[in-house]
Amino acid sequence: MSDRNNRYRLSRRTVLAGLGGAGIASASAGLGTSAYLNDTESFEDNTITAGTLDLLVGYYSYWDQGMAGSGSVQGSKDGSGTVSAELGDVKPGDSGLLAFCPVVETNPAYLWLCGEITENSENGYTEPEPETSENGDVNDPGDPEGAGELAESISVTVNYCDVGEVGDSFDPEDVSTLAEVWSGSLADLMSSTQNGVPLDGDGEPASDGGFDVPGEQACFAGTGAAEASNPCLCLDWEVPTSVGNEIQGDSLEFDLAFHAEQCRNNDGTHNPCTGEEEVPDAVSISATPDTAGATDSIHRVEVPVGSGLGGDSLSSFAVDYPGDFDVGGVGTGDVLGAGVERADSSIDAVTVTGTTASDSDTAIQFSLAGGVTVATGDTIFVEYRDATNASSADDYSVVVDVNGGEIGPGTLTLVPPSSTPGPVSSTFDEDDDGWKITGDAQGGASVPDYEPSAGNPAPSISATDDVQGGTWYFEAPGKFLGGKSGFYGGTLSFDLMQEFSGSPSQFDNDDITLSGGGLTLTYDTAQNPGNGTSGNWTSYNVTLDESDNWMVSGSAATQTEIETVLADLTELRIRGEYRSGSDKGYLDNVSMQP
Repeated sequence: MSDRNNRYRLSRRTVLAGLGGAGIASASAGLGTSAYLNDTESFEDNTITAGTLDLLVGYYSYWDQGMAGSGSVQGSKDGSGTVSAELGDVKPGDSGLLAFCPVVETNPAYLWLCGEITENSENGYTEPEPETSENGDVNDPGDPEGAGELAESISVTVNYCDVGEVGDSFDPEDVSTLAEVWSGSLADLMSSTQNGVPLDGDGEPASDGGFDVPGEQACFAGTGAAEASNPCLCLDWEVPTSVGNEIQGDSLEFDLAFHAEQCRNNDGTHNPCTGEEEVPDAVSISATPDTAGATDSIHRVEVPVGSGLGGDSLSSFAVDYPGDFDVGGVGTGDVLGAGVERADSSIDAVTVTGTTASDSDTAIQFSLAGGVTVATGDTIFVEYRDATNASSADDYSVVVDVNGGEIGPGTLTLVPPSSTPGPVSSTFDEDDDGWKITGDAQGGASVPDYEPSAGNPAPSISATDDVQGGTWYFEAPGKFLGGKSGFYGGTLSFDLMQEFSGSPSQFDNDDITLSGGGLTLTYDTAQNPGNGTSGNWTSYNVTLDESDNWMVSGSAATQTEIETVLADLTELRIRGEYRSGSDKGYLDNVSMQP
């Protein structure tokens, strides 16, 4: 046998096109044999019932075999069955086009394409080439029952297309390409679509090429829509002239299925090919307060776990803000909670072992301990205080990084500060609310003690004097600071108690200090707090204007000076030490009222 005859002596092949009934249409197609079409009218876990959504797929097939001639077949199908056109003696250099044009009756629908190779066989033939792999044969040439090479040898380009007005015969010259979606071998196409790919009703590929990400595809218009027009899906196929004897005698079967699922009440992520829902990882973030410019805002970041994170063990969690935010002050002690909320609402706590600010304090990384494993449907959360919000009211994009993988962005919405601010308070119902200690107390630590059983009423916070000759203060958290112009003429109130043994020996000093705008206001109360050994709490109420006893550098403060400080309040301190000897001071019910 001559080399020429060896190359072109190929077995009979078949090209098929078909469709099926309501909701799902299957096309058994290929070079080889045909298969029955699926006919399904219901969808599990969906609101669609038989008759509410019908999918009709028009099919068009054209082939060109050079000197052997060309041909076409066309039609439409709305039910089970197989439609096929047979090609004999397909050779390298032959080509063709398969076009599928979905028509969605009534409701708009998401469409999915599912592909599968059902047979790829040598058919008992032994290739005539030498028993080596030099000619491209990937199997043992002596194995007549091995897998064939036909699927790998057919080149396919997938396009969104418009077939035009098809008359009595289908002419590929009338087909116009809307967008190229995919190209490669038929084997690769079946592998890529085996688990299902969404089709786009606008006839556009994904932004980076290829088939769309689930949930990002456009719906196919229903026949009830005005001027409804949907793209067709075209498969241009070719057996390249470079293909040699390795495909002789091979046969191939493959199935294509088109699934429809109504758009209403669905988001396009449900994959009917696998029955699984592609759940994207997402980000949700909130701020309290959510006002622009707020300091010591409490931020809560939640990441609903999707397919990308499911099964991972947590090791790190980072939040990246736009440039006008500041999270440089967020420390390990500012983390109010971290963990994984399971689908059954149970919570597995996660310990934050450290925090690191970066990017000019606009990003914060949390180091996590425990190795908690997450599953799809869980929610990872981290809540922390001492974040400073951006100065302008707007929607801000915030990106989260979990275990080194970027997720999001999520949107954090900040609102303008109210012209009439609401009250600010600390009643210490759950914790120290971010208050700190400055001066010679707590052994040099800045964190007060939380007192769950002492208060007016309980709980409260406290600190113990180090007896080093200085004076220590309770220092307010960020929610009491910032732009507080609206509090001019309002009040500052709080409760104090001392605890000591022996005589009081109390001394006078500045009991309240407010700093801001380059000035410091001081206030000396008329009465020092009582001894708490008898539960003796003392309540204070101070007016935030020049009518009260505010001083600046020993002189009575003016309206302008008080307004200057309140416009940019950077520090609020309340004295906690009143005795020269050892004592313990308590604070409760701090409130600023406009």
